[in-house]
Formats: sequence, C-alpha cells, structure tokens
Amino acid sequence: MVLLGAADGTFGDPLRSAFSTNITSTSLAAGDLNNDGRLDVVTSLIKSDKAAIELGRGDGAFQDATPLATGTAPVSVQTGDFNGDGRLDLATANYLSGDVTVSLGLGDGTYQDT
Repeated sequence: MVLLGAADGTFGDPLRSAFSTNITSTSLAAGDLNNDGRLDVVTSLIKSDKAAIELGRGDGAFQDATPLATGTAPVSVQTGDFNGDGRLDLATANYLSGDVTVSLGLGDGTYQDT
C-alpha cells in the first residue's frame, strides 16, 4: 500500500493500485533505480527466490514488476552504490542459501548479477 504525503505532514488515502507482488514480500527498499528523478521500489520475494523491481511513475503508482534472481529465500533487500560507480545497486540477504546476492545497477533500472 502506498500513502502519498501531504505538505502538512498528513497522508492521503491509500493507492490501492500502487503495486502488487502477488507473492510474500519480506522487505522493501526505495531509491531512484533508473535515474529518472522518481522514487522506485524493490521488494524481496521469499517464496520465489527473486526480488521485484517496480519503477515509479511519479504519481505514486508503479510500472509492472520486473523480476531479479536472488539466492534462496531472500528475506531482506537494500539499495546502495556498492561499487562506487554512481548507480544504485541491490543486495539481498538470502535465508536458506545463507548468502548475500549483489546485483550491480546499470543506471536504467536493470541489473547485472555478480
């Protein structure tokens, strides 16, 4: 559910069509993943061994999710510039595989697995 903030510190009604992963999401991170000045989100999908990238439209709604492979049972996702190239990368902590998957951002909302 997405609630758009007002300038007075309150929130509007929930946007029911904002985005839906249709699979159990365990974590969400936000950032401008494709460098268009709009906030995007990525969620970890524990039951599918993937993350879902949803690019923001700038009005509180998101484009359809693009899947990204992770390790087994991702429970947490984080954004950050992990390799210092100025583009947001993604990292997931994977419960059942006991590892971390880092996917390097290409600057357009797509990612290269490492």
